[in-house]
Amino acid sequence: MCSVKEIKEIVLSAKGRYKVISENLHAKEVIVGDGERRRRYILCYNPSEAQKQSKHREIVVEELKEMLMKHACHKATQQWAIELKASGRYKRYLTVDAQDCIKIDNDAIKNAAVYGGKWVITTNDDTISVEDAACGYKSLMVIESCFRTLKRTQIKIEPMHHWLNNRIVAHVKICVLALLIERTIELNCEQSWG
Repeated sequence: MCSVKEIKEIVLSAKGRYKVISENLHAKEVIVGDGERRRRYILCYNPSEAQKQSKHREIVVEELKEMLMKHACHKATQQWAIELKASGRYKRYLTVDAQDCIKIDNDAIKNAAVYGGKWVITTNDDTISVEDAACGYKSLMVIESCFRTLKRTQIKIEPMHHWLNNRIVAHVKICVLALLIERTIELNCEQSWG
């Protein structure tokens, strides 16, 4: 989302209200361009996910502040600073200033808040309603989440790269089976998977 200039500059700032599809799914349609070259985007928003990401961001920033306070020298060439800049958890919120010192990037924190709980769907099919596209994609995300959970268990499934049709079909069936197992457990326990 943040790597595509059109989405970053036009789609995320498009005026208009979100249509509430469910408690944790709001969506709005954004059309960019005219005629055959136009692009249809569906901007989706999950308020609870945005809140969860905001809390996580606050925790990470607090951890960074504590780490920076522990060290007297903030030179970016220090081993601890190099490790922070290489970290997947912290690097997006850090910057190196003109004096070659590492510091927290407040602009990056503000920019990350803009993307909180949002995702964008691109489609060229005008027959698909905003609700169907958003719900369909959210279902796909649930299936992928279940598959990631399945891979983290004792089964030890390695990354998969499929080119043969029967293997692709088998992969999709495993994903659907994972979703079915999760939903069965949720219904029997009367609790959400989380």
